[in-house]
Amino acid sequence: MKMTFRWYGENDVIPLSHIKEIQGMTGVVTAVYDVPVGEVWPLERLQRLCEISNAAGLEMEVIESVPVHEDIKLGRPTRDRYIEAYKQNILNCGKVGVKCICYNFMPVFDWLRTDLYFKHADGATSLAYSHAALAAVDPEHLHLPGWDESYTPAELSALLAAYHGMTHEQLFDNLVYFLNAIMPACDAAGVNMAIHPDDPPWDVFGLPRIVCRESDYDRLFAAVPNAHNGITFCTGSLGAGRHGRQIRKAHLFCASASVEIYERDRLLRERSPDRRRQRGRLRHRASAGAKRFRRIRKARPWPQYLGRRRQTRLRPLRPRARRGVSLRPFRGRGKRSRRKGECKMKLPFTVDLCDKVAVITGAGGVICSEFARVLAACGARVALLDINAEAVNAVAADIGENALAVVCNCLDKADLEKAHATVAAKWGAVNFLINGAGGNNPRATCDNETMTPDTADVKDFFHLEESGLRFVFDLNITSAFLTTQVFAADMVKTGGNIINISSMNAYRPLTKIPAYSAAKAGISNLTQWLAVHFAPCGIRCNAIAPGFFVTKQNKDLLFKSDGTPTPRTGKILAATPMKKFGEISDLTGCLLWLADDAASGFVTGTVIPVDGGFSAYSGV
Repeated sequence: MKMTFRWYGENDVIPLSHIKEIQGMTGVVTAVYDVPVGEVWPLERLQRLCEISNAAGLEMEVIESVPVHEDIKLGRPTRDRYIEAYKQNILNCGKVGVKCICYNFMPVFDWLRTDLYFKHADGATSLAYSHAALAAVDPEHLHLPGWDESYTPAELSALLAAYHGMTHEQLFDNLVYFLNAIMPACDAAGVNMAIHPDDPPWDVFGLPRIVCRESDYDRLFAAVPNAHNGITFCTGSLGAGRHGRQIRKAHLFCASASVEIYERDRLLRERSPDRRRQRGRLRHRASAGAKRFRRIRKARPWPQYLGRRRQTRLRPLRPRARRGVSLRPFRGRGKRSRRKGECKMKLPFTVDLCDKVAVITGAGGVICSEFARVLAACGARVALLDINAEAVNAVAADIGENALAVVCNCLDKADLEKAHATVAAKWGAVNFLINGAGGNNPRATCDNETMTPDTADVKDFFHLEESGLRFVFDLNITSAFLTTQVFAADMVKTGGNIINISSMNAYRPLTKIPAYSAAKAGISNLTQWLAVHFAPCGIRCNAIAPGFFVTKQNKDLLFKSDGTPTPRTGKILAATPMKKFGEISDLTGCLLWLADDAASGFVTGTVIPVDGGFSAYSGV
């Protein structure tokens, strides 16, 4: 099963770059929209759509739709001419790699809605249908959203008159005639035809609807028993009608797969208009798409199935969402299912990161490995970069399938670019970066806290090695600089979030470690510079400045070889009002707050201390 997104061509308000960022998205569903119905689509127009889609990293394997001319539905003598044009469209689609054409056989109006901009509680807009609103419409003076400009009043009246008296049987016979005529072209092109269920699945304005229920599909497949004859599985249509409860089995012939789905419960809870207990509005609900996908996920693929079945929970987008809607997949209210191998975590609160791809450097370390677990627990896909292969692989194994371990030297730009290519190939563009690589080095560390005239036999300031200083600066500043250069390029057009790891050293330099203190001050300064520089692109950049946490970098300064605390530990705790070292989990809340655009979307250029009050205490 592949995830695809409806794209209305080059004039669509939603660009392909935004579609590509959606988690798991592999392709687009599109069409040629400006060629009159019944005419042949120029091959070069299809080729251009395919090239544009492929350039954005997306496939174009599905067309929705190639409209069926009304003369074919009416069974007029002119239908054969339009069928020949339709057959040529199938062949042209096959030439550019299209594997499935979604179409419908609904007279006059295909899908029908009474509101094109229904506003949901979260501010998103979608199409909606109100049976009460439709019942109030005068059939002689129709004004329907999306159809007002499709026909002139005279054309619409003439078309409705042409259908007057047409029975369901006659319309079905015309559908069978059409399918039998085009199946040879489907066989030659390797293109599957997937008829869309009638939407809504009942007669409107006296026009017959013939693809509404299970028996309709059984009848259609019996009449045209060709492997290229299939249906589009639309949960909104199949579940909305009074026959929704009876739809237990639907055969999908789309792209290269056939999936058999068994369904006992209705996918939508809205009632059809002929029920005694009506609801005032029938509409697609965002939650409806997630109702029964567990059974779909376990579907049996045919041998020629080219895609792979994802074992993760599907997160469908809000159906037919258009202007003003976030591209974030719907996140249900139920308990989050845990993937195999995924870590169990207790978080102070959760945020929805299910559409995020995060890169974390230094991910094999104590702090950033925990950050990776936190983000993955909130649904993000995390790419773990570290030069220590053993450490980063262990973290990835602990998290599970939402993690990708990449052994990488963050001081080597070529290595970073290879890592970027690896992440992009697996998950697409990066929109979240944590620069966590850093640390100190003994060559840049003094033995004494202060210099006195009689200091002797110790490694003081004058004995520090230049190579140690350069190493610490490179490890902290240069790595953040290079990593941001490589990965922030993905965010320039779409926005993003960068979090650097600074230190309380940036506020008050600590004794003995001049290089580390200066480097972390540089990180804080770089954070503010990047925040200003990237602000017009919608990229936020902030930093977290941890206080004293026991890590690999400072363990030797805080504890002796026998595990007892050093005098320095006593000074630290004395200067920390909360009188304790921080736990890694103390950083989690700050990370989640900065990660959530809804909570901290106006926050950029900040350096937030999480230090138990160390930076605020004067000592008296």
